[in-house]
Amino acid sequence: QGGSASLLTGTPGEFPPTSHALRLWLAGTMELTHYRFHEAQRLLGEAVLRARESGDEALAVHAGLSHAEVLFMLNDYSASLDAARDAFAHCQATGDPLHEADALTWIGASLTQLSRYQEAFEKLHTALDRYKTLGRESRACRALNYVAIVHEELGDIEEAFRVYEQALAAGEADGDTDMCGRVMSNVGE
Repeated sequence: QGGSASLLTGTPGEFPPTSHALRLWLAGTMELTHYRFHEAQRLLGEAVLRARESGDEALAVHAGLSHAEVLFMLNDYSASLDAARDAFAHCQATGDPLHEADALTWIGASLTQLSRYQEAFEKLHTALDRYKTLGRESRACRALNYVAIVHEELGDIEEAFRVYEQALAAGEADGDTDMCGRVMSNVGE
């Protein structure tokens, strides 16, 4: 009740900077899950800045990935690509291979939407390799979904259906009903 504003009570000076960045990230993520993308964009952009200012690189990565997602949902694929690349660079700096794979997935998804299919394929397949190396193949649903979309856009419908099937299996294994719905929508289309 009260939306994300209830997470932001108090002024920034009343709690440590990392705490404020965390509150911004949580509030922005809540707005994102409720499809209030413009408010989420504002909160998540500020969360990234505040996390970096406070030196909390891990939080900056999480907020950066959420920021890339909301920019993607707003169809601002160039900005999403920039945010995902920035998050990827911070993942590399902090040695966070799982979130590197997530960032590569958002990079690949953004490149797909920008019709830069060769680059998208490279990033998405690198993400898939990393998920596999980490034993987290179930987390690869979004990457597989965009690999299938690239195949579809290039006219290889049979391969697209095969990869959509893999994406759906990964989403089901991960319990990601949102991505399962997206994959099934793409298959239906």
